[in-house]
Amino acid sequence: MTFLPSDSLVLGPRHKSFPPETWGRPVTDVIGTLDVTNGDFMTPAISLSESALRANVALLQRFCAAHGMKLAPHIKTTMSPEIVRAQLAAGAWATTVANVYQAAAMMDVSNRFLIANQVQDVRAIDFMGAIRDDNPDVEMMCWVDSVDGVCRMDAVLNARGQRHAVPVLVEVGLAGGRAGVRTLADAQHVAAAVSASSHLHLVGVCAFEGVIHSAEEVTRFLEFVAEVAFELSTASSEDTFIVSAGGTSYLEAVADELATRWADDSQMMVVLRSGCYVAYDSGVYARERRGLALAFAPAVHVWSTVVSRPEPELAILDFGKRETGTDCGFPTVEFRIPSGRGEVMAPPAGRIIAMNDQHTYFHLASGDPRGLAVGDVLGCGISHPCTTFDKWSVLPVVDDAWRLAGLVTTRF
Repeated sequence: MTFLPSDSLVLGPRHKSFPPETWGRPVTDVIGTLDVTNGDFMTPAISLSESALRANVALLQRFCAAHGMKLAPHIKTTMSPEIVRAQLAAGAWATTVANVYQAAAMMDVSNRFLIANQVQDVRAIDFMGAIRDDNPDVEMMCWVDSVDGVCRMDAVLNARGQRHAVPVLVEVGLAGGRAGVRTLADAQHVAAAVSASSHLHLVGVCAFEGVIHSAEEVTRFLEFVAEVAFELSTASSEDTFIVSAGGTSYLEAVADELATRWADDSQMMVVLRSGCYVAYDSGVYARERRGLALAFAPAVHVWSTVVSRPEPELAILDFGKRETGTDCGFPTVEFRIPSGRGEVMAPPAGRIIAMNDQHTYFHLASGDPRGLAVGDVLGCGISHPCTTFDKWSVLPVVDDAWRLAGLVTTRF
């Protein structure tokens, strides 16, 4: 498992945080020469822990194998060919994406895609049809949740002279949630429309429980998903019928409620679609999964310099919303590197209270004697990797001593 671009990437000023002395040099030439703790990267900077990435990839793959599930990681989290290759090499069955564009961007990396969405854009439907007809080595399937949506897809595919049926899954949703049928009757109507279509065929049922914030409600929802899957699979002639669910927060529930139910049924294939597990975080997922046996490691840290101490209890840092997501909370300050010291220490007590595009406000707890000086560097754990990776075209991978050990690219 090597986290390096397959081509010889030459570093330059477009690669945020890499210092001028690396510009014009292949990234392989600078491996091992840059150290976060020595101030070798320009802030704001980001780092990915190599050991955490490796551990997270292996941990979820073992979990799926132990519970008889297939893994189709949602690669929208990283959109990184290097990380996705590592997930596939570890045994992932497929890759999940959010839209046709993300699948197209990764077709040189993966050949099986679950598009976890309804595809209703005419050009996107046409693209799926072309892939199905002209690229037999690539599998691409998407969700449907309405008769109107099925008919729209069928009409577009018919207009392009579709030769081979495009596989789809009926999405199950919940009241007040996102897309997906709300009742078993609705699911059966959509499945009947797919069966009547000349250009679509039903291969399974899917759902996403991550928008629910109660374990008890997740269990009830997955029981409903199982009911729909049982009824539609009974009417299906498919040798393999997919039942897919799972984010990162409640992946154990998917194993308990779906995989266990069909452990001895060779027709039913339970596919887990977790995405954030690979990089994890120190925020929303760490809170939601606190105390669970399956313990992922936060791999992402953002590094910033204290640029101003305008008030006794306020420090202004040189990173902001251009470097990390804030949709699930602000980052958490975890490390301090005093200016000129090259030593990773605990930070002073405090919390981030606001963020602008390029500035962050760190409020220090009164009475903490450690203080902060202009020029000190702070390392922050993030909350929600999905809205952090997209801020970076390249992300340095570091070893446990914070030295550059690799690099991953993104394709957002």
